[in-house]
Amino acid sequence: MSGHGQKPGAMAEAGIAERHGPRDALPRAGKARRAQTEPDLISVLMTAYNAEAYVGAAVESLLAQTDAHFEIVVVDDGSSDQTVQVLEQHADPRLRVYRAVHQGRVPALLCAAREARGELLAILDADDLALPDRLATQRRYLALHQEVALIGSAAIEFDDRDEWRHPVPTGPRAVRRALSRYNPFFLSSVMFRRDVYQELGGFPCEAGLGYDFAFLVQVAERYPVDILPEPLIRYRRHPAQMTAGAQWEANQHRWAAAAQRDAARSLAAPGEQWIALVFPVLHALYYHLPPWLRSRRLKDAVKYRLLRLFRTF
Repeated sequence: MSGHGQKPGAMAEAGIAERHGPRDALPRAGKARRAQTEPDLISVLMTAYNAEAYVGAAVESLLAQTDAHFEIVVVDDGSSDQTVQVLEQHADPRLRVYRAVHQGRVPALLCAAREARGELLAILDADDLALPDRLATQRRYLALHQEVALIGSAAIEFDDRDEWRHPVPTGPRAVRRALSRYNPFFLSSVMFRRDVYQELGGFPCEAGLGYDFAFLVQVAERYPVDILPEPLIRYRRHPAQMTAGAQWEANQHRWAAAAQRDAARSLAAPGEQWIALVFPVLHALYYHLPPWLRSRRLKDAVKYRLLRLFRTF
């Protein structure tokens, strides 16, 4: 999937339908609207596009949470496979599924956020898994740290052969420093306050494929953000995911270097900007390497050595 820069209301105006259960009709929504906020509710936002192989497990991982006061808002972004049918197999009233024409990840996520009722918003991608205490742990953290606007966590990364973990920065000061150098967040692990999201105007469509990093930087420019050291999600690596596709690969090096440069200028502490500006240069150079030198394992090995060298953690 990719974002195409539509305005937040574009999806609703194009036509979106909600499916409450297997036998219900698909009513068409009207103009863009915002759901009524429900105090203490967590809304988990999920978008799905041809995700039949994974979306069922993602939803089940949420329904198994130890904190039961949440809703799951899924926007199916015009899937041509059995994604919706898989979702229909779950009759839990906390799950709401909306069907839309295919417009891309960012408009679908904007739609999910608009339909959400929770005062806390969380994200889980359709191919990832939430560990059982994910929502409870993050809710508790945000209740105890009212100054923090957004919280992420470490993750267990896995593919069909192996699983592994990488270190993450912890504490608002360390996370802000890290964001000036690279993106330390797994988007599937983030939870944030609805009022901050609305203050910023939602996810930035104009950032395209880099909407996640752009949003994180915008939040960090105004408020403390943090990352919990314990893994609260399982992050799946597979060839079909958005960040593995040819389109993403072709566009990434141009956008990432510019975005990281801007983040270095806005987030780096005085005296550290020169260090932060090293990373966008290295990012751009990496994507000019021949494909056989661009394996993710090699990239991660070099990246985390450099981050330790520059005392990012």
